[in-house]
Amino acid sequence: MMQNQIYIIDENQLDNLKRRLLFRGIRIILLLTLCAGVLQFLQAKKGETLIIIGVMFFCTLILSISVFRATNKLLKSYRTLQIILNDSGVEAKVEMMPYKNIRWENLMVKVKSNGTINLYDKSISSFMRSMYGKGVIIIQPEILNREILVNELVKYQQPHYN
Repeated sequence: MMQNQIYIIDENQLDNLKRRLLFRGIRIILLLTLCAGVLQFLQAKKGETLIIIGVMFFCTLILSISVFRATNKLLKSYRTLQIILNDSGVEAKVEMMPYKNIRWENLMVKVKSNGTINLYDKSISSFMRSMYGKGVIIIQPEILNREILVNELVKYQQPHYN
């Protein structure tokens, strides 16, 4: 019988998480704006380029503010993150996000090179996992006692064969 083990986010590392989330969001915005801008320039008539630049700047500014606000809300949620290991499996509880759990017999653990720990439910197809987020728990590298958590997850993970 396993005793409940609870892992939480390291409050001292929240700035790293915020920086990474903001960078990712702004990178996506700039890429989308660049693609839209190039398409508009290719279709623009003479004298419309200044208007296009103004609209692109305005859209980038509004989207950047949105990303900043969303990142702050996401960080507020991450402060309440609890990864719970118990007899039945792994649970993720986060304020303002859906409750997720994966049973030990269905658990697949992947530790990514950026430090993120991805947990997958093998009983749910990869299509459903990617489209709807069901059967996926993503643990950020800023979790307290990360190495202990990884060791515990790998220890209880059932062997899988591809």
